Amino acid sequence: MSRIDSERKNICGENIKRYREEKGMSLEQCCVELQKAGLSLSSKELNQIEQEKRIVLDQEIICFCKVLSITIEQLFENVSL
Repeated sequence: MSRIDSERKNICGENIKRYREEKGMSLEQCCVELQKAGLSLSSKELNQIEQEKRIVLDQEIICFCKVLSITIEQLFENVSL
């Protein structure tokens, strides 16, 4: 049985960062697009998510997928617990 890392607040932060960078978006640009999709998130909060230091809410996951043009499956691919 694997142990869950108590330091990590989410398991998809690395993928959010990877897909954001693949799209050529800065933290600020991504926040603007998230705002257009209905999610108000600061670049500091987004950075905390990408560093797995902040919990990601379910409605945030949907907005990330929409803005990054990815599926929920892609958001969680190759994650480790």
